[in-house]
Amino acid sequence: MPNLVAHIGFGLDCIGLEEDSLISNNIGSFLLGCCSPDVRIITKMSRDNTHFVPISNKIIGTGTHNLLKENPKLLNKESLNSVTKSFLAGYILHLVADETWIIDMYRPYFGNRNVFPNKIIGNIMDRAMQLDMDRETHLQHENFSGYTHELAIDFDDIEIDFISNESFKEFTDTIKRVFSNAFDWSRLIFMIRRQYPDKDSGMAESLANDFIKNLPDSLEDLYHQVPKKEIKAYRANIISSWQSLIKEYLL
Repeated sequence: MPNLVAHIGFGLDCIGLEEDSLISNNIGSFLLGCCSPDVRIITKMSRDNTHFVPISNKIIGTGTHNLLKENPKLLNKESLNSVTKSFLAGYILHLVADETWIIDMYRPYFGNRNVFPNKIIGNIMDRAMQLDMDRETHLQHENFSGYTHELAIDFDDIEIDFISNESFKEFTDTIKRVFSNAFDWSRLIFMIRRQYPDKDSGMAESLANDFIKNLPDSLEDLYHQVPKKEIKAYRANIISSWQSLIKEYLL
């Protein structure tokens, strides 16, 4: 699934759309929402408890429906304050982006043994593509690190029950580091080590190192197998699905 940098980038792409009324006055809570399904990085909760859907899900939007089913007070949009609405708009965007990646990108390409016969290589290419979205985010948003100050928000204003203020505070520090870090392809090694901590670790790390050493040719080869038009379609599908859910639940 996309990294936090890309999720923030997706959020920044939404600024200025017709749903901007949910975002413009509370950019900080919106961007926090764009990242918060990954709060499990610090809470160690199950992914299903923050994304509200299993990896096996086949329908985009299921996570949002489950989120609101499990937190029914959030269905009363007239009672939600603007900060909470902005946060939920970001949270929903993250859920949609992850679900769309699994359904439209991972299964047809990186998890498809007809495209990548070797599972380890498929997973490395999956991570490499995600990192290239991070790189594109830094290129598209030159003032990326300048949004850090927007995260100075009062967590009490976010009226949800499934993330504590203590977790918000700790996770916000993590997000600030994400904003301040420059893009670096070496992160691919970290990601692969985390995915393959034991079995196949040596092979996986060697293949990831080869990808980095052979840049930019290796990236060009990747886009021959997974055309850039698919990433463009992926990004468009995120926004389209998000807009439909926002109109249904928040506007």
